[in-house]
Amino acid sequence: MATTTNYGWTTPDDTALVKDGAAAIRTLGSSVDTTTKNLNPSTTLGDIEYRSSTANTNTRLGIGSTGQVLTVAGGVPTWATSDDANAIQNALLTTTGDTIYASSASTPARLGIGTTGQVLTVAAGIPSWATPSAAGFVGVRLTKSAVQSCANNTGVKILWDTETYDTDAFHSTSSNTSRITIPAGKAGYYSISATGAFAANSTGQRYYAFYINNVFITIFGRMNGYSAGDTTLCGTLVYNLAVGDYIEVEAFQNSGVGLDFQSTTNSQFSAQYLGA
Repeated sequence: MATTTNYGWTTPDDTALVKDGAAAIRTLGSSVDTTTKNLNPSTTLGDIEYRSSTANTNTRLGIGSTGQVLTVAGGVPTWATSDDANAIQNALLTTTGDTIYASSASTPARLGIGTTGQVLTVAAGIPSWATPSAAGFVGVRLTKSAVQSCANNTGVKILWDTETYDTDAFHSTSSNTSRITIPAGKAGYYSISATGAFAANSTGQRYYAFYINNVFITIFGRMNGYSAGDTTLCGTLVYNLAVGDYIEVEAFQNSGVGLDFQSTTNSQFSAQYLGA
């Protein structure tokens, strides 16, 4: 008996004497039916057939569920829930309004939603919600509660131990007391003023000078000594300052002797924020 090329169905030879045609047709029909079933094993709407390891036999892949994607596992097609490791995962977000940012290279992180009235800003190099400073006056005014000795022909940074007001921690009364330092969020233009008085002496000159980050900026209030009373100096400067910049006042006198730089209302140092 002969067989077909692809599926090996049994057929009569050309020289064979067919005695029972009906039986031959049934045999061939059964072969066709079995092979056709192997090629189409689907049972449910949406099924997919793929080539199995057995020749001339397909395998059924049942339809997946909503949202799944067709992928490959173990060398055969399969349905799987989409979960790209390089995508930002939904589980990272827990609350309406959450924000995603990079906590480090290729590492997403969650920033929970802030509260009403807060604004998005940056703290320690990452985004953060913060309550904005209330609008209004911003500045600092300093005075002295004690005299300060100033040696002859020597510049002396004036120390300030009393704060008349200080809206944003521009000054410390315990460290670097000569400085007014620009705090976070307050970079911009400032009106800076200083007044100071030396004890009475008629010899030599007196002056005040502004320093920023310990770099000389300008001299103001240069005067000769005055014997009948204190020699008072004053000056004002407008300057654009960055966060962390600090301002100081230096006093100088060359009377030939040490002189006291006066205290209380005779000497003051202030800075007022004008805007960015």
